[in-house]
Amino acid sequence: MQNHDRNPRKRMHLSAQLMFTPMMHAIGSWALPQNRTLDDFSNLGFWQDVARTCEESFFDMCFFADHLAPDDVFRRGDRTLAIKYGVQWPVLDPLLLIPAMAAATEHVGFGATMSTSLYPPFLLARKMATLDHVTHGRIAWNVVTSFSKTEARALGFKDMVSHDERYVQAEEYMQVCYQFWSSWAPDALIADRSSLSLFDSSKVKYVTHAGKYYDIDGCLPVHASPQGRPVILQAGASPVGRDFAARHAEGIFSIRTTAKAMAEFGRDIRRRAEAAGRSSDDVKILFGVQIVQGRTDAEARDLLHHLRANVNLDAALTKLSGRTGVDWDEVDLDSPLAPMKVPGVQGVLGMFTERPAGEGAITLRQAAIEFGVSSGSPQVVGSADTIAAELERLFVEGEGDGFLITPAVLPESFEYFAEEVAPRLQKKGLLRTSYPTGTLRGLMAQH
Repeated sequence: MQNHDRNPRKRMHLSAQLMFTPMMHAIGSWALPQNRTLDDFSNLGFWQDVARTCEESFFDMCFFADHLAPDDVFRRGDRTLAIKYGVQWPVLDPLLLIPAMAAATEHVGFGATMSTSLYPPFLLARKMATLDHVTHGRIAWNVVTSFSKTEARALGFKDMVSHDERYVQAEEYMQVCYQFWSSWAPDALIADRSSLSLFDSSKVKYVTHAGKYYDIDGCLPVHASPQGRPVILQAGASPVGRDFAARHAEGIFSIRTTAKAMAEFGRDIRRRAEAAGRSSDDVKILFGVQIVQGRTDAEARDLLHHLRANVNLDAALTKLSGRTGVDWDEVDLDSPLAPMKVPGVQGVLGMFTERPAGEGAITLRQAAIEFGVSSGSPQVVGSADTIAAELERLFVEGEGDGFLITPAVLPESFEYFAEEVAPRLQKKGLLRTSYPTGTLRGLMAQH
């Protein structure tokens, strides 16, 4: 067993959580006067500026969450609420943003979410390899399995497989993708002018695979990319999801509400990684936090008050129902939430039911509002000094490798971070002051 003591003076890995939509996590935040997302979110220049700002803060990557259908679980499948309140809707395709953001930057990486339940592995392998080329080795794939029947129907599928079976399918999917990405030898390009031979065909393989879910015979039409394959990201919270992440992921996102819970999650993942034959250092664990900033602590608390006040309860319950797969309409709003197995994302409910000893149970109303503001991420609220100190505490006590940062207001939260918080973290020796040359995989491997 390897030593799991974490060096408190190592440097943070930071990732920005984004979504190609006018309203990401904080419901109603588009209406705040300082939020420029509504007017600018469909303009490439807006996102290029966001990428530059993240690079100024020495982030590892800009990460895009995604989904393909409006949430329609709440209130017996009401399809209008998510659209009416803009609950992470509409959602444009982030894969088309990434090349423009990469062209405006030199070092910061880009993570894209694509589902093993919805995309054919051939198409995904092609898109990821292409993006790895055009970003010069700065692409990552967030591997998700999907449960939404609405997404399935939109893409022409009749239904979704069960939770644990989704990971059986995903395991086969990964093996197919790995075969595609390794099917081109790095030196297959010969460009022999005398024979006019561009590639050595003996170094390009057809992929043949016959399994439970996929029967494939094909050649990937993209030559070997700078990283060989994208950096693999994952956020599984259930036991089967954690095992999957421990086998495949190079970066794991998780939401834990306390430093103690962060440390426990990290130790569990590292044990699972070692059981899968990997080094625990092969996996970087980034915990979700939401930055709520102000020139003073009081100003930051005032922003948080406005964020909560802007959350429509029906919109929040629509979002919570969509992520958990549970229609919360028939549940008493002021009754305490209890642990239960959900058909959707198990970790979402766990954010509110797995609370530290001594803290009372949270009610459905409270959970919906908090989820409506931060998607369950713990909030770091205050001035730059307060934010830097709290991130340091969570980093050291939580024993993680860094943070997935959700903005309260876009792009203001990231601009404030670059101007005020990042320099304070650098002064503490907790954040890099320059980028190394190389790929995103190399960047994430740094300590």
